[in-house]
Amino acid sequence: MFTPTHFGLYFSAEAVKKAHDNAEREPLKSAWARLRETNPLEPLSSAQWNGLRYRFDANTQAGEFTVSILMEHLTKSTDDTPYWHSVAETLLLAQCIELIRDHPATTPALKAHWRDLIFERTGALNQLTYDASIAESLWMNTLNMATGIVLEREPIFQDSVAYFKAIIDEEIHPEGYLPKAIDPESGGQSLLNHLRISEALVLMAEMARCIDVDLWRYSNRGVSLTTATTYPLYYYFYPEKWKWVEERYIGGKKVEAEVLDIDETQQMFKKNSGYLEMLNAHYGTSPLKAIRMILDEVRPVNDLYAGGLTTLTHGVTEGRRGLFG
Repeated sequence: MFTPTHFGLYFSAEAVKKAHDNAEREPLKSAWARLRETNPLEPLSSAQWNGLRYRFDANTQAGEFTVSILMEHLTKSTDDTPYWHSVAETLLLAQCIELIRDHPATTPALKAHWRDLIFERTGALNQLTYDASIAESLWMNTLNMATGIVLEREPIFQDSVAYFKAIIDEEIHPEGYLPKAIDPESGGQSLLNHLRISEALVLMAEMARCIDVDLWRYSNRGVSLTTATTYPLYYYFYPEKWKWVEERYIGGKKVEAEVLDIDETQQMFKKNSGYLEMLNAHYGTSPLKAIRMILDEVRPVNDLYAGGLTTLTHGVTEGRRGLFG
């Protein structure tokens, strides 16, 4: 039975309980401090932040801020916004609706109005997929899944599940990269595409998990979600090894290909690291060392378009480490 919980889109009440139970343990201790001490000025970030305050701290005043921001931004035009950002912002708004869906200020009429607006925005964005990249298409499908949950429309949700499975079945190379996401002329853009693809796949899996649909374990040809999402991790440490760069020639002779800058690459990961907390939570108490090392450098993770303060929503407390890990 299709029964969305309408709680947080990517997490359930259990995550709130765990965050409170482990509030004095890292990484949650730092995440709680970040939640309570930070006041984002940008409206969409503030909407998400205050929605999380409502969910995790039962702060009804914070929830009212989210309600007021939603009322303004759901009606804004996206005509002048680049396609991926339009999709990502609409997905963020869908998350915010779920965060404050049961807030006292959210009347039945208001919820119905928001559902109509999300349906309209999602429908309009779906009409623009004809020239979208595979990364953009995956984010569009992530938004479709969220829209299915917000609207309680199971056919929309199931279509998104089918798309997710088709990506696993057909698009991911056994090594983990997606051939359609590679453009050697763009250099770092191909890596960014893979990070965004990883985020989209993980966000879909987490949304589905919250309504008891397991996409984490779906596999075909020896390929699964984790095949693609762990592929980029190596390049956080060794961006110069990224092979999808254009070959260069000087005077007709091939020269060493341009390599990705480590500072720029690591900054790219930091801006798109929300999925890493979710992926780390999937591995539980036996995380991949690479994930743990990256998270140690970027926590508490706050990824606006991929769940927000995911160290709070998905952070896993760690036991004492030995000398070598």
